[in-house]
Amino acid sequence: MIQTQFRDPAVLAGALTDVGFPASAVEWHAEPVRVHGPTIEGPGWAHLVIRGRHVGPGANDLGFARGPDGVFQALVGVMEQRTRGWHGP
Repeated sequence: MIQTQFRDPAVLAGALTDVGFPASAVEWHAEPVRVHGPTIEGPGWAHLVIRGRHVGPGANDLGFARGPDGVFQALVGVMEQRTRGWHGP
């Protein structure tokens, strides 16, 4: 998991659109939903999700789970970390 500094889901969604994801691709769920992809590390449940079809061909979903401290943690598949430039700190 990759810890972010985002606590507000609207600000996180805005940051994701700023880096090129369409606003319509960003799903917000009050209760966490399953994040799909065989190489997702972590719990596999997220509050904010971008489905793999919006990430790229053959990609896993990209998820952000709100931790107990209110900070979102990114759930990024191993392949996305390696091939799409999503890296941890």
